[in-house]
Amino acid sequence: METVQGIFQGFASGFGFVRVSETEELYIAREHVNGALPKDRVVCHILQEAQGERKAEAEVIHVLQHGLLRLPGNCIAQDLVMADDAAIQELIAVVPPEKGEGIAGQKGHKVIVRIVRWPEEGGLQGVIEEDLGDAYAPTARIRGILCMHDLPVDFPPEVLAETEPLSDQIEIPEEERKWREDLREVPMVTIDGEDARDLDDAVSLKKLDDGYELGVHIADVSWYVREGTALGQEAFKRGTSVYVTDRVVPMLPKKLSNGLCSLNEGEDRLAMSCIMRMDPQGRILDHRVVESLIRVDHRMSYTNVQYILEGSRLPQEERSAEQQTAMEQYDDWVETFCQMAELASLRRRMRIERGALDFEVQECKFQMDPYGYPQEITLRQQNEATHLIEEFMLAANETVAKEYDEKKIPFMYRVHPEPDEERVRDLGMQLRQLGRPLKGAANGRLDPGAVRQLLDGLQGEEKSMVSQMILRSMKQARYSSLREGGHFGLAAPYYCHFTSPIRRYPDLVVHRMIKACLRGQMSPEYAKKQREWMDRAAAHCSFTERRAQETEWDVEKYMKALYMSEHLREKTRGVVSGVTERGLYVELANTVEGFVPVEKLTGDYYTLDRKTGSMVGKRTGKVYTLGQAMSVCVDKVDMDTAMIYFRPLTMKVKKSRRNKKIRW
Repeated sequence: METVQGIFQGFASGFGFVRVSETEELYIAREHVNGALPKDRVVCHILQEAQGERKAEAEVIHVLQHGLLRLPGNCIAQDLVMADDAAIQELIAVVPPEKGEGIAGQKGHKVIVRIVRWPEEGGLQGVIEEDLGDAYAPTARIRGILCMHDLPVDFPPEVLAETEPLSDQIEIPEEERKWREDLREVPMVTIDGEDARDLDDAVSLKKLDDGYELGVHIADVSWYVREGTALGQEAFKRGTSVYVTDRVVPMLPKKLSNGLCSLNEGEDRLAMSCIMRMDPQGRILDHRVVESLIRVDHRMSYTNVQYILEGSRLPQEERSAEQQTAMEQYDDWVETFCQMAELASLRRRMRIERGALDFEVQECKFQMDPYGYPQEITLRQQNEATHLIEEFMLAANETVAKEYDEKKIPFMYRVHPEPDEERVRDLGMQLRQLGRPLKGAANGRLDPGAVRQLLDGLQGEEKSMVSQMILRSMKQARYSSLREGGHFGLAAPYYCHFTSPIRRYPDLVVHRMIKACLRGQMSPEYAKKQREWMDRAAAHCSFTERRAQETEWDVEKYMKALYMSEHLREKTRGVVSGVTERGLYVELANTVEGFVPVEKLTGDYYTLDRKTGSMVGKRTGKVYTLGQAMSVCVDKVDMDTAMIYFRPLTMKVKKSRRNKKIRW
């Protein structure tokens, strides 16, 4: 009997999948789950081999290791907890606190339970470790989501003990200074959002007679976060900072992330600098990567830089008050910001011409009240200032990756494989149904030029939706110890993450490898040790990145549901973003997505036409398809599952002698 191991993922309906590898999953029917819980490492045997697109079927025969040791849930009675994860359908019996551990449960509260007995041992049993308060309060729900994804929130005492002795001002031993290039006299700025606290990157630009000299200066986190320390181990464990609505779960303690490592205005900071000399067309001619000592002149916001760029193109009498104020406040930088925008435009044009995909995907931003409730959902604005920084960071990441690939040292790359042919064909079929055919997709080929031509002809919600469809057809980018085929989406043969070590562990690894080279420490023994470790580190960093994304999505989904729960019965318009046998998904202009059950599509009997991906009325022939505009009413919101349900609205025309009145 063939057996395989993997990680179990369960669903509310009772079935599940076992992920065996990045590319292989096994289907587990409800009757073959045999007590496995989400994230358990299990052994299963194959019942039926895979056939075409159909996954192989298997049965769980043994749980090797339980993945969930602590679970969030709601107290439905003093001694019973219902897990937040709907895939865990068994109630958790609470161990009474008088038995020596835990706290008493309180009905209606969100709690975190540590499991002490498993299903195969006679049923789930646990100890309540934390009471988070009202089960439906935003703070409690978000803490529950963080726990469900096994995200560490508080730093262990041994980590805080290592950061406590650090001075609030950097202290550089004389021995260290010989490795550093002093760039404190080089004018440079940080450009970030107004609410950013961990400032990773600063930029400098000098216009030359024959081109440009661009400096990208990145916080040297590796000076503080050393290999083998408790701080280094905790940073590796976390892998990345996680940003959820109005808070952050940082990779590093605040003393470092918001203090010593952050490139704060007017303060001396240790950095890793990539200084690139470019020709008048923006092509990189030469570069150097150095350890540096820097001092940021100004902490700029995207908003102010955008005001300056817009204002510089207008006569003074036509400028807005905000534009004029920003230009006066930073008058000695206006010319430099204009030159930065000029260079960024050249770099972007080069990137597009070589085949990079450039999407405009709408992201939302929550306006919160003091108690953590969402008051408004707006679209996060992308502008020339945000694109400027993006282009400069891309240039540094590619330059660093190419240099150190050529040096054949252990390294961590960011790779993005080409999409699967079958998924591209499916995408092509969906786009044809939208009346937006994509050249080459029928042959399983995603041509960047065809994608650009398609998106250039779209705008607004339709452009955002098509961009999302194309993105979903592509493989996920990941970290690797090998360059492989480079980064498909960026059309970059060499790519790594070098520019955000405060919030991403892979960037910290890249800095360590660069330093070892610069200081002559890349001995054969050290290189061998790092090469053996790099595969495991890349896999772990890819996992923590996915975990962070899933956490952010879950929190965003909950906050949208909480917001829409205050807008029941309100009428609105959206576009059909998904079609299934059970009904339609409709996305609103503010990115909120809700579900219209098929039974709510009145006036006919609707079924899914799989060939066209549309919902078709049997009697009338009426069609609901992707991209179609639709008027809906907010019908109900299930806060347990964070599902939003819409009801379609039909237009009734009432005639009168004087005019026609259209009523909902």
